[in-house]
Formats: sequence, structure tokens, C-alpha cells
Amino acid sequence: EDECKAKQFVSVEKKETQKKIIHGVMPGETPCRAPPSFTKGNYEINWLSTNIICIPPLIVLTAFLAGMRPDPRTGIVFFIFYFLNGLGITAGYHRLFSHKAYRGHWLTEWAMLF
Repeated sequence: EDECKAKQFVSVEKKETQKKIIHGVMPGETPCRAPPSFTKGNYEINWLSTNIICIPPLIVLTAFLAGMRPDPRTGIVFFIFYFLNGLGITAGYHRLFSHKAYRGHWLTEWAMLF
């Protein structure tokens, strides 16, 4: 297991050598462990992320079942924020901050951050 932890740090150095790394393993190396599989049961559930994703829709469903009806203006606001959120995650966090795929004006970078 200690060897696996050491390989994680070494893989950053190996990336600099421009060798192709597939799933954190260099060609010819064997992975430290098998990838998680639902059928094998060797996976862990991240309960924090699962709850963050599942609880808000359940709250909305509960409100609908309790008799609350949506306002059309709420739907418009939903789609505007849905678009802006997707843009911020895809163009901002993923492309701009993770991959450093491009540089933008500081106001654009600030807008993508928030």
C-alpha cells in the first residue's frame, strides 16, 4: 500500500516526461488495485456528495406533493441559473482553472470563479 501512495507522487513527475499515462498507470505497470466495480462490490459511496445531489430534488418533490405549485417565473430563473452554472463549471472550473486551457480577462476569470 505504501508503494501505491509513492506511485501517486511519482506520476506527477512522469507526466512531465510526456509519456502517456492511462488512469494514473504508466504503460507496462500494473495498477495498485483493481478499478471499482458495482458487480464486485469493491466501491465506496461518498455519502456527502450523494446527499448534496439527492436531497434538493427530494425537497422539491415533497413540496409538490404537499400542494405547492410552481410559478412560471421560477422556471425561467431555473433555466437561467442552470445555463450559468453549467457554463461556470465547464468553462470556468474545468477548462480555465483545472486544465489552464486558456487565459481570460481578470473580470472573466472572476465571473467564472463565482
